[in-house]
Amino acid sequence: MLNPLYDNYSIIPQYADYSSPRLLLIQSGQGWTLPRHNSDFESEINTLMREQLGLTTTFLYIAYDRYKGDDNDEREEKHLVYALENHSPGVEPRVGKWMSREDIAQLDLLVPEHRPVIKAWFDEMEHGSHEQRLPWMYAGWYDGAVAWIREQTVALGYTITGDIQQVKVRVWSEVMRVSTDKGIVYFKAVPGYFAYEPPMTQIIHLYAPTQTPPVLAVDEQRLWMLMRDAGTVMRGERDPKRWEAMLPLYAQLQMKLINHVDELLAVGVPDGRLMKLPQIYEHILADKELLLLGQEKGLPMHEYEQLLSMTPQVEEMCAKLASYNIPETLHHDDLHGNNVLWNGETYIFFDWSDCAITHPFCSLFIVLRVAKFVLKFDEETQNRLITAYLMPWTRYAPMEQLREAFAIAHRLGALLRSWTYYYLIKNLEPSMRGELEDGLPYFLRVFLGTESL
Repeated sequence: MLNPLYDNYSIIPQYADYSSPRLLLIQSGQGWTLPRHNSDFESEINTLMREQLGLTTTFLYIAYDRYKGDDNDEREEKHLVYALENHSPGVEPRVGKWMSREDIAQLDLLVPEHRPVIKAWFDEMEHGSHEQRLPWMYAGWYDGAVAWIREQTVALGYTITGDIQQVKVRVWSEVMRVSTDKGIVYFKAVPGYFAYEPPMTQIIHLYAPTQTPPVLAVDEQRLWMLMRDAGTVMRGERDPKRWEAMLPLYAQLQMKLINHVDELLAVGVPDGRLMKLPQIYEHILADKELLLLGQEKGLPMHEYEQLLSMTPQVEEMCAKLASYNIPETLHHDDLHGNNVLWNGETYIFFDWSDCAITHPFCSLFIVLRVAKFVLKFDEETQNRLITAYLMPWTRYAPMEQLREAFAIAHRLGALLRSWTYYYLIKNLEPSMRGELEDGLPYFLRVFLGTESL
């Protein structure tokens, strides 16, 4: 959605091969500027570049963020510079001129802070990148992915009927939307540290075919998969009854996978079982650099000392929770409305990058945070959600015992969420961590109790 508070720009090269790097600049008033827009959605940015300039582009990465590191959580403005790939070689833009490094050096820029951003882009084109970006953040990757999508749809007997659109480009995945004569299909690419997601998604669909999107094709080497559209996301759903209907089905999905834990672990799903959580906890606390100790958005030293002293308590919590004999299974560590679909008959669960094999009840950690802080459900409604989720588990224990187990699992859910952030941040180049890096200390503070559970 276009937002007048967004003052964003695009770096667009003349040629995709960068053999003679030139950028598009537009004259405006008394100076020159990169192409300007007020969107931060990938598909919308590409559409705007086509409408304004007549160029076909795709999103690569964010080259500059004016407010990166800004501590003002209330800020609504954005000022970003996006690096795009140009798929219109030889096409002259409707406005603006292609400029070399030398040309731009002679210009008055309307936004002077863009000059070092432009310089860095030219340096990278001429000398190579010093950053280890993800595959989809390099020119040429998109064309290879599109070629694979076309090959797979032909093999499946599908005919593509529209543009292949970028939906989301993040440090954890790229997603594209493909219109075909047999409905929408989605392409997803994941990085090496989430290599388990494609085979895991296939395993889940094998044992719970009505509760996960159908996987149409997988490239195991490049970590690509093609999935059929499975419904409408629950994003922003404020009817508690819908959540009460969804949660028992999620519990049933977890139960279906209890006997297949070894298969999931074998393809690399993170092992967060209770017997391993204390060691995971110690490992996280030993990595002081990622905890941002003493920094404004990091852990204060006195809280770090408190967390260190809690190691025996973590062991006790895990042992106590294990004593309830609820089988460990697959846990979705980001279970909210954006990762749940409704197809008119049932609920579908997807986007399993953030996951682990652990105690199933930990999955309500994110559900209840969304219910409390986003949807503003009152305490009574939150308790109804807990009851709805726990009801299928009464085959293992009475409700009273399940509630006792849930109280422990809910707190450990904060620890698992910390581990998810740790795993992601640890695998990212420092320049790519961005807003993610304070997630680890934040959720450790939630576990400690100095932030609201």
